[in-house]
Amino acid sequence: MSDDPTDPFRAQPEPRTQRMARPAQPTERFEHLTERFAPPTAELAPPTEQFAAPTEKLARPTDPHAEYRRQADLFFAGQSAPRIAPAAPPQPPAGPLIFDLRPWHALWGVSVLCLLAALFSDSMFGWMLLAVAFGVGGWWAMRKRVGWPPDVRETLTRRRLAPPTPAGAQPPAAPPIPFRPMTVSELFTGSLRIMARNWPTLVGIPVALLFGVVLVVYAFAMAIGHFVFDTASSLAGGSLLSGDLMSNMMILYVVFLVVIAAIGLPADALLIALSVSATEDAVRGRGIRFGAVLRRARRRIFAVCRLTLVFYAVIFLTDIVMMFAVGAAVMAGAPEMLNYLALVAALGVFAFGVLFSLSPIVLVVEGRGVFDSLRRSATMSKPAWGRILGIHLLWVVCVFPLVFGGFFVGFNVLYFALALGVMIAWVRVLQVLVYTDLRMRQEHYEQQLIAEWTQNTGRMPL
Repeated sequence: MSDDPTDPFRAQPEPRTQRMARPAQPTERFEHLTERFAPPTAELAPPTEQFAAPTEKLARPTDPHAEYRRQADLFFAGQSAPRIAPAAPPQPPAGPLIFDLRPWHALWGVSVLCLLAALFSDSMFGWMLLAVAFGVGGWWAMRKRVGWPPDVRETLTRRRLAPPTPAGAQPPAAPPIPFRPMTVSELFTGSLRIMARNWPTLVGIPVALLFGVVLVVYAFAMAIGHFVFDTASSLAGGSLLSGDLMSNMMILYVVFLVVIAAIGLPADALLIALSVSATEDAVRGRGIRFGAVLRRARRRIFAVCRLTLVFYAVIFLTDIVMMFAVGAAVMAGAPEMLNYLALVAALGVFAFGVLFSLSPIVLVVEGRGVFDSLRRSATMSKPAWGRILGIHLLWVVCVFPLVFGGFFVGFNVLYFALALGVMIAWVRVLQVLVYTDLRMRQEHYEQQLIAEWTQNTGRMPL
C-alpha cells in the first residue's frame, strides 16, 4: 500500500466510535455465574414453622397507666372523662366483734390515766388539766360521732375491735391541696387538713416516740443525779469541789451526751422520714398505712441521719466560733460586742436552716444523696427565699400558744410529747407542701401529681 495521503487506494483508518465499541459477549459464558449467585429459591428458604417468632411471648406489654394519662390529657383540655373505680379494700378476717372501740373511748381512757398520774406526780395541776382536756375531747367526739381514720379503722377491724366499713360508705376523696401554685393561706390550710385526716400517723406516732424517748432520758438523768449525790456523800466531807467528784461528773456528762445522741439522732431521723413519707402519700392520693410508711422511713433513716449530722455540725461549729469570738471580745475590752455577735450567729444559723430546709424532703422524696439534696434545696429555695422565710416565721407565731401553754401545765412529760409532736408534724408537712409548691411553680409538677392522684384514687381531682 502507498503511504501517500492523496492516494485514493490507500487504506482508510477505522472510525473512533467503531474502534472503541465493546464486542458483544455471548450469554453462554455467564450462565454458570447466574446460577451460582442467584437468590435463594423456595427449596433453600428456612421452614417458617420451625423458626417462627413467638409472637405471644415477645409481644409488647400493655401500658397500665395509658388510661390515666388519657384522663389527665382530657382534664387539661377541659373535657370530662369517665371515672375509674378504685381497687376494693382488703377483706377483714371473719370472726365475732370483741368490742366496738370508738374514739371517745380512747380519749376517756387517756383521761383516766392522767387522773391516776396526778395522784402520784408532783405536777398534779398539769395532769389534772390534761385529764379535763381529754375528757372534754371525748365528750365532743361522742356528740359529733367522730369516726376513726381509714388506716386506724382497718387496723382495728383486723383485730376485731371495729366493724368493717360498709361498701360505699366512704365519701369520694378530695385532694388536700389544689394542684397548682398555692398561696400562703392555702399552704397552711392544706397542712392542717392533711394532719387532721392522717393524725394517727403524722401526730400519734411522733407523740408516742417522743414520750418514750423523754421517759428514757428522764430515767437516765435521775440515775446520774443519784449517782452524783451518793458519790458526793461518800467522799470526805462531801465536798462538791473534790477532784474525784469533778472527774466523775465530767465522765457522766460525756456519757449522758453520748446516750442522748444515740437515742435522739435516730429518733429525729425516723420522725423526719416518717412525716415526709406520710405527707407524700396524702398528696399523691395513696392510702396511708402504718406498715408501709414505717418500712419506707426505715429504708431512708441512715441517709437522714447523715443529713442531720451535717446540720448538727454547722450548729456545733457556730458555737465554737462564738466561743472564740466571746474570748476575743472580752480580751479586747469590748463586752458590748457580745450582743451583736450573738445576734449575727443566730441570724446566720436561721438563714442556713431556711436555705437548706427542703433538703430532708428532697432526700426522702427524690432519693438523692446528702450533698446533692443540700445543693438541690439551695437551688429551689434561692428564687423564693423571702417567701420561705415568711412562712417559717408565721409558723413560729402559730405554734407560740403551744409553747406558752407549757408554763401553765409545768414540766409534764405527756404535754411535752404532745406539743413537740404536733410542732414537728406541722413543720414537716408544711415543708413538704412548700417543696411541692416550688416544684409546681418551677417544673410544672402538677401534671405528675394529677396523673398519680387519678391512678391511686380512681377519680380526677376536680
